[in-house]
Amino acid sequence: KSYGIQCTLHPHSGAWLETEDEIHRAMAVLPADLVYLCLDVGHCAYAGIDPVKMYRRYASRTPFLHFKDIDGAVLARLQTQKLGFWDGVSGGVFCPLGHGVVDFPALLRAMKAEGFSGWVTVEQDADNKIPDVDARLQKPFECCKLNMQYL
Repeated sequence: KSYGIQCTLHPHSGAWLETEDEIHRAMAVLPADLVYLCLDVGHCAYAGIDPVKMYRRYASRTPFLHFKDIDGAVLARLQTQKLGFWDGVSGGVFCPLGHGVVDFPALLRAMKAEGFSGWVTVEQDADNKIPDVDARLQKPFECCKLNMQYL
């Protein structure tokens, strides 16, 4: 803190901190004046968390957000088949903004109501195991164009 560095917690699917209970416990025990939340709305949705509700609860401790969207049909298939996070990435669970389950209009209204003035990173998780480099880069590129058009 004395160096002007802000410590933020970034819950992430397939990591040590991903469920709603885990996030609430961490935020309860970590000092509010030292640890903030980087809310990744796509990973919230992946974990079954309402990102708008989560943002509202921790708005005062959320200086950063990551915008991603989740394809609900792909997520349901992953859950039914008990597949892992990287299976989801390869299977297209991360879709362009506005094409999935995250309610971005509601999130933007909540951010405005709370006076959000921090940073938002628009991300597109993609399969980096595709051997053809051009093919590997093309889908995220196209998704990023759609994300910008949506916003």
